[in-house]
Amino acid sequence: MNILEGDLDEGKTSTGVLPQLMTQNLWRAQVKCYLHAYLAFLSSVSGDWSSTRQHISNLESTAQQSTVSLESVLGALVQYLKGVLAQGTGDLNAAVEFFENGMFDLSGKPSAHPTLSEKLERDIAILAVLNKLSIIQVGAKRDPIINSTILKALKPLCEQHPNKEISTAYHLLLATIKQSPDAKMFEIKGHLRHALSGAQATANNQFICITLNVMCSRFFTDNVGPQAEKSAQAALATATKLGNPLWKSVAEGMLGECLTRQGRVAEGQEQLQAARRLSAVALPQFHM
Repeated sequence: MNILEGDLDEGKTSTGVLPQLMTQNLWRAQVKCYLHAYLAFLSSVSGDWSSTRQHISNLESTAQQSTVSLESVLGALVQYLKGVLAQGTGDLNAAVEFFENGMFDLSGKPSAHPTLSEKLERDIAILAVLNKLSIIQVGAKRDPIINSTILKALKPLCEQHPNKEISTAYHLLLATIKQSPDAKMFEIKGHLRHALSGAQATANNQFICITLNVMCSRFFTDNVGPQAEKSAQAALATATKLGNPLWKSVAEGMLGECLTRQGRVAEGQEQLQAARRLSAVALPQFHM
């Protein structure tokens, strides 16, 4: 990032041809904007929301100062990142508003020969709809019929998507969201196998972490045997590797409950206390 800053400053005092200098500076500013977007995504994965907010702000200020257009792909990234930030910090109503922006409308028929930019915009729109779908499962917002309708519309866009991470996210939602009619247990297991396979194929530790947590919650919540503890330990190990306090809190909590069911109350309570501490780190606004 410092190299780009230096290049931009150098361009202001260079004696080169003006149109060429303007083109170079615009290109550098665009690269800088995309780097801020990339860093915002990285910080959001670890739950570092203050850094995420700062990178989004830096992206917007760089675009404004350099007349970089916040439309097309870059504009969609900014809108999506703002939704991710709102979702990650617990402002779910604001997150839904960001994800319902008109630029994420998937109802239109895609171009027969879409440009790379159009493909990227559509992929970001798919992610926005997937995020929104995960949010509207909270409380009274959850509607199995609406869930089924959205998932049906997403099926041709996600199931065989060339980007395995999009298909992984889609299968995770299929495994966790209540539909009408309810998904059969063998279907849920199939979706989780798809999700875990996709996460491993792309070495996506966040998806591996989420999938293992979902598996533990789905299949071992009321179990007492060693397999339940192994599942909870695996979920905690991947969450620790990921470094995300929210998912580590979830995994610590499941392991604590598992140990308590086995009669290892002191160990269980220690894990549950660790889960509460991590929860306060991940979502401080709910622990004031």
